[in-house]
Amino acid sequence: FLDNACGDNPELRTRLDRLLAAHDRTGSVFKTRAPEERGDPNAVTEPRAAASLTPGARLGPYVITAALGAGGMGEVYKGCDTRLDRSVAIKVLPPGVTSDPSARQRFEREARAAAALAHPHICTLLDIGRQDDVDYLVMEFLDGETLAARLMRGKLPLEDALTYATEIAEALEAAHQAGKRGRVRRGSHD
Repeated sequence: FLDNACGDNPELRTRLDRLLAAHDRTGSVFKTRAPEERGDPNAVTEPRAAASLTPGARLGPYVITAALGAGGMGEVYKGCDTRLDRSVAIKVLPPGVTSDPSARQRFEREARAAAALAHPHICTLLDIGRQDDVDYLVMEFLDGETLAARLMRGKLPLEDALTYATEIAEALEAAHQAGKRGRVRRGSHD
């Protein structure tokens, strides 16, 4: 697919190969395979409804307005930032992350790294919080159709798939470049 998608652009193919290799080497608290990828016979292929928080529940200054979905890495809700009166997406982390001190430290480190990213194809992390043993991330709320929902309607036209793949690759490259700069800065102070 990549050979066909990159066509006569060997530089693009090289960049994509490097990004994919770097992604495979990167350890991440967010890098957890979904149940259906692990061969779980009870796996849900559609995002299951989140149920831990109900509309009206509060996490800090955020009020939950609706459940958006859930998966192996937590539950996501639509919420309202009461300070700025804007819609936000709130991700509540699973107990496995919040109960393991090293996983929480890794989560907090990755949240700080994500907050430092500014790219048009990367969702902006706005806040991080903890309330009543619940860790949560607050991100910009992007209204629209998910890729999973779009794929339920049929395969993407090649032009759209290439556009999405390019945008994803650009975002991954920006994240990896920011990570490299962060490692260089941290290493120079050790």
